[in-house]
Amino acid sequence: MGASRCYGWRSRLLFGAASWPLGAVGQPTLSDLAQVSTPVPSVQTRCQNAPSTNRCAQEETAMPPNVARGWSTGALVGASMLLAGCAGAASNSAPSGSTSAPTQARSANCDPAQMVNVVNDRYDQANVNLNAGNTLLVTNTTNDTFTLVTKPDDGLRYMVLDPQEMEHVPFTLPGIYVLSSTEHPATALTVHVSPTRRYTCGEQPVAEIHFGAHHAFVPQAVNVDKGQSIQIDNDTQQNFTVDSTPDLGVGMGHQIYHPGEHQTLLFNDSGLYTFRVEQVPGQVLHVNVADTTAK
Repeated sequence: MGASRCYGWRSRLLFGAASWPLGAVGQPTLSDLAQVSTPVPSVQTRCQNAPSTNRCAQEETAMPPNVARGWSTGALVGASMLLAGCAGAASNSAPSGSTSAPTQARSANCDPAQMVNVVNDRYDQANVNLNAGNTLLVTNTTNDTFTLVTKPDDGLRYMVLDPQEMEHVPFTLPGIYVLSSTEHPATALTVHVSPTRRYTCGEQPVAEIHFGAHHAFVPQAVNVDKGQSIQIDNDTQQNFTVDSTPDLGVGMGHQIYHPGEHQTLLFNDSGLYTFRVEQVPGQVLHVNVADTTAK
């Protein structure tokens, strides 16, 4: 079977998965401290087990194309055999000895991250171009706070860009948007989102951690791969500040979590990271980041 025909069949086998909605948690007390650890289901499982929501539907469109939902065992086996055949067909026409091909194949499925900075109460770019499903990384280099909003409304979740912090801002629908804030509406960025459906590399969290009623991380330890991200949710009615050791850097090593806010943390380097809550000494989250490219 030729490589072009093989990948044509593969494109008909792969399709998107959905995400899940968040729930609210009541007012916590510091006396409720507890050590709790429970596994976190996958993103697609949570979405299937939860009622349909707008957020669930939006994140479904942004899922990477190599995540499948509802496959039977037979379909998975068939797909694996077909993909193996594709690899063999492609190797007959491609040069041998290349060790970077798997990494190139993975990166071909996603777009590189685009970054903008708020400098002196303005964005360092006037316009950016994204694909639907991309995530824009916004860093605040000022001492001001920006509660981000979009016009027209793109369904942006509650997101506060604190001083020296980075926010991961998703754009799920095509259109032309003005990204600004309630505090500084004149500090604005025009975002052009094309109808092409893509996602940004590393911007699909593989684990979700809750900080909730017992003022403890749940779960308290996760394993991820280099280049992947996690999401931390503040399910309390209080602000809390999280610091990482070693410093995660780029606006993610020291973050303020407002009530109901959640943050995405991207790991570009391998190693063991420890996250501590300044307001609750002793509560830590461990993230072990593996380098899957290491020999």
